[in-house]
Amino acid sequence: MIRRNALLIGVFLVGAIVLVVAGILWMSGNALFQKQYKAVMYFQGSVSGLYLGAPVTFRGVSVGQVDEIGIELDSRSLQARIPVWVRLRPDALRFSNGAAPPALDLATLVQRGLRARLVAQSFVTGQKSIELDFAPDTPVVRVGDPGEPEIPALADRFGAPRAAWVARAL
Repeated sequence: MIRRNALLIGVFLVGAIVLVVAGILWMSGNALFQKQYKAVMYFQGSVSGLYLGAPVTFRGVSVGQVDEIGIELDSRSLQARIPVWVRLRPDALRFSNGAAPPALDLATLVQRGLRARLVAQSFVTGQKSIELDFAPDTPVVRVGDPGEPEIPALADRFGAPRAAWVARAL
């Protein structure tokens, strides 16, 4: 009788572990096995309406999501900037010539005009997201460390302050 109970408990524990691992893999959407790039944008003004998990899109196609939102204060001037960390999926990018996609080269994309913008996702709820697009006639304004590639952000359509976007491979 005791051995049968021990066997049932063991089977239950193994089944529970299998379900937990399967749930983690399902919830991650196979992101555990994909190379992703971490990026941070520094906003000078309010990011009200931006939330963890908010989409990062390129012309409406999802290419990542917001991972973390924080606050950095300059100890001397007490000027605040809001760092917003995102994860980008390079597998969302394909080239029309059929070539294998190269590693995500953000510095080249910035030189060709890649910019980020905070946009309204819903006027009813006030939620916001990050939209990427090419705007080659806009200036490159660097805010982060010189060793890291940056992508400037444009003011949103309602005149919010400028931001800069810094990306690095994980």
